[in-house]
Amino acid sequence: VSYKLKLPVEELCKEVKNYDAAIVRSDTKITRQVLEAGAGNLKVVGRAGAGVDNIDVPATTDNKVIVLK
Repeated sequence: VSYKLKLPVEELCKEVKNYDAAIVRSDTKITRQVLEAGAGNLKVVGRAGAGVDNIDVPATTDNKVIVLK
């Protein structure tokens, strides 16, 4: 388990490959680029809070990543 705040997309892309799941707050954006960087390992993305406007939901579908809300 890691706790990191407000990672820029470039840093998040480096980190996400090492995890099966990512739980994020509204400041962290899960973009198509992030999801593609985690391809093969990332299985679940969750949002701690209301809504999923910071998660590219169509890209999660394309990358077979489950979204928890």
